[in-house]
Order: sequence, then C-alpha cells, then structure tokens
Amino acid sequence: MIRKAVPFLLLSPDAPAGGDAPALPPPGSGEGDSGGGSEGDEGGAPAGDDGGDEGGDKPKEGDDGDDGLSAAFDDLDEKATTIPPKEEGEGDPPKEGDAPADEITPDNPKLPANFRKRLGEVNTELQAIKKERDELKAKFESGEGQVKPEAFTKKIQELEKERDGLRGEIGMLRFEKSPDYIKQYETPFNEAAEAAREAIVGLEVVDIDSDGMESARPATWDDFTELYSMIKSDSKKGKMAAYRKADEVFKGASQEVRAHLAEIIRTESRAEKALNAEKANWKSRQDERMANEQVKAAKLDQAWKQLDTEVKAKRPEWFQAVEGDKEGNALLNEGYAIVNKYLAARSKMPVEDVMVLEAQIANRAAALPRMAHKAAKLEAKVVEMQKIIDSYEKSGPGGGRRDGGEHGKGGGKDAFIDDKELAEAFD
Repeated sequence: MIRKAVPFLLLSPDAPAGGDAPALPPPGSGEGDSGGGSEGDEGGAPAGDDGGDEGGDKPKEGDDGDDGLSAAFDDLDEKATTIPPKEEGEGDPPKEGDAPADEITPDNPKLPANFRKRLGEVNTELQAIKKERDELKAKFESGEGQVKPEAFTKKIQELEKERDGLRGEIGMLRFEKSPDYIKQYETPFNEAAEAAREAIVGLEVVDIDSDGMESARPATWDDFTELYSMIKSDSKKGKMAAYRKADEVFKGASQEVRAHLAEIIRTESRAEKALNAEKANWKSRQDERMANEQVKAAKLDQAWKQLDTEVKAKRPEWFQAVEGDKEGNALLNEGYAIVNKYLAARSKMPVEDVMVLEAQIANRAAALPRMAHKAAKLEAKVVEMQKIIDSYEKSGPGGGRRDGGEHGKGGGKDAFIDDKELAEAFD
C-alpha cells in the first residue's frame, strides 16, 4: 500500500509539551517501515516475510505492521478532504462600526424583524428618558424652579403675621364675651341707650313736607337712631349733619338729643378702643392671663393639700396606710386611684366614663359615715370585751359557786363570769 504524505507531526508521548518532536520518517527510508516493495509488484513480499532479505527489517515485537499504520493515515486523509474551504473574510475580526453576530441591536439582521422593531422603540424611549434626566439634573444644579431661602423665609413671615392677626381676632372675641368687658363697656353702653330711649320717646318732632309745610308729631326711637346712623357713617361730616337735623326736627329739645347722642357715641368709642387694644396686645394679654391662671392654680393646689393633710391627720387609720394591713392598704390605694383619675382627666374623658367614676365616688362618700358609725360601735364592743378578758386574767382561783348562791372559800375574785354578762359583751 502506498502511503500518502500527511502534513502534520506525530508527537511522542514522552515528548515535552510544546517542544519539537522528531518527524515521522518518509516512506521507503527503512526506519520503522517495510521493505521497498509495492502493491503492484507481483514478486513482492510483505516486509519481514523472508528473514534473509537484507532490504527489509523484521517487524518489532508487538507491532501490527504496515497495514495498521496505513489504515490510520487513510482515515486522516479522508477527514482532511471533508473540511470545507475557508471563505474570504471568515474568521477575521469585525471591522470598526460593525456589530458582532451575537449583539442585540436593531441593525442586526440575524434578529427577528418584530424584535428589531420593538428594540428600536425601546431604545428611542430610553434616549428620551436620559434626555429628560439630563435636563432635570441641569435645572437642579442651576437652581432653576427652586424656592430660594429668602422667598421661603418671607413666606413664613407672612404666614406668622396672618396667624398672629387671627389670634388677635380670637382674643378680641373672647374679651368681648368676658365678664370684665360686659361690666366695663357693654353695660354702660346699654344704660346710655336706654336713657336716651326714655328721654326721646314722647318728645315732639316737626316734619317738613315738599311744600315746606311743618307738621308736629310724637318722636319715636327711629328718629333718634337715624341721627345715630348719620354719625356712624362719617364721624366728622356725619356728626355735624346729625346735629343740624336734630335742630330742625326736635326744635327746642335738640340740645337734649345732642347730649344723648354724645353719651352713646362716647361709651361705644370706649368699648371699641378696648377691643382694638385687646386685638393689638393679644400676646401680652394672653401671657398675663396665663400667669394669673398659674398663680390661681398654685393657690388652689396649696389649699387642697392643706385640707387633705388635715383630714388625714384626724383619722390616719382610715386615710393612711397602716403597717401590716396589706389588704386594707390595697383597698385604700384603689379608692384614691379612682378619685385621682377623675380629678386629673374628667375634662378629657368621655361622658360615660365620667358618669361611672362620679357614681363610684358619690356612693363611697355617702357610705363612709355609715361605715364609720358601724366601725365605732365595733371598736366600743372590742374595748368592753377586752376589759372583761383582762378582769378574768387577773382573777385568782376560787371555790366556785355553791348551792344557794354562796361562794366557796378561797382567795381572789370569782373565776366564773355570768353567761348573760358575757353575751351582752359580745352583742
């Protein structure tokens, strides 16, 4: 068999990795090969057939001969011929700007058309989001659209001013409902108005018609309030106009009418000034009221503590803890807890809870005198019983009672107590 030359190297198992290895000897060289015969030679004989033939070597022990090597080379030749030829440009690195075959881009022809379309839309949206992000970042860094600290501070000051104005209004309304305002300002105004009504009603007024004719009639309260309204509408011009009309209408009684108008305007002006002062000075007035309330509360608290101490000192065994009486002390603390809860939170508690506490406190307070009376009776009986027991312990042994009521001889008092006397002691 003629062996074809194969352009590759066989490495010995003992050859070092990556090192040079001896090439396989060419055919016919006599090294590891059969004699120079060929398949076409009729007289040829396989290598090693004739041991005396000098042109051939004997196969080594354990070798399969030329047939095994030739078959191996034939298989390699067949595989080499089946490898497709390399196309131009195949395996070369991608040029600059070209997308790799496995890259997911809208321009990659290997991807499905619908996928490439959707991918393009997503990329477009992503670019828009990035653009918006960059714009917002630029605005933030430049301070565009942000509230400056100065403007923020100014707004706070405006709100505080508005708040203080509302608090002033509230303070003024509270003062207007207070007993002090009613006594000092509202009552004098009402008294002046009532005095004017009594004086005006019954006077004579003169009406002048369009022809200049005068007609007299009794005055009414509306005649006076009309003059009052003229003054209130314009404090300067209105006052002079009201006085002139009073002279025309009330004639000789105009001076009296003027005096009542002046008194009512004066008392009302005092009240308005007081309200405006309360509105303007609401903070100082509020602080003053709070200070007064604190002083008043401190005085009430001191008075309460003093009374509480006096009551407990009268009967400490009732209102104070007693050493050794664990159960009694617990009941006492429970009662105080109910009262303290009621006093501390009754203004904030639901009405139902307040009613429960008030019922408990009321019934306990009502029952205390009765229980104290029973306790006093029991204490008196205990004292009497103790006296009898002490007299029994002090008595000496006696002869006992004999028939006929005679006592036996012996020293000391009787050691026997009458049953009736004992029963009365324990009753």
